[in-house]
Amino acid sequence: MTTADEGRQQQLDAASVLNAKTTLLQLLARAGVYTGDAEELIGLVEAGALALAHEEIAGARRDAAPHGTADERGEGYASGWSDGALAVTGELGALAEQALLRAVATAPSADAPD
Repeated sequence: MTTADEGRQQQLDAASVLNAKTTLLQLLARAGVYTGDAEELIGLVEAGALALAHEEIAGARRDAAPHGTADERGEGYASGWSDGALAVTGELGALAEQALLRAVATAPSADAPD
């Protein structure tokens, strides 16, 4: 592990995320939460996480390129960095919106706890 890697969280793969969601659905069902309500709740948490990531990246973009970048690598680099941050911010915003729409628009999958 290099110094640059320290402090970074371990990345989750799709299977790990799906396993966590399945476990959470089962635990909520045991607590008497309807499956549809649990799925909506999980969807809202997902949308909230994406919205927070969007806000953080938008804040980083406002701070512009890393300090000294324009001086060291030129204005073109700083402009490209800003454009890249704008693209990522826009995409995260769209993903958050889609997740929210999925969470509130999806019909409940069951009328009774599992």
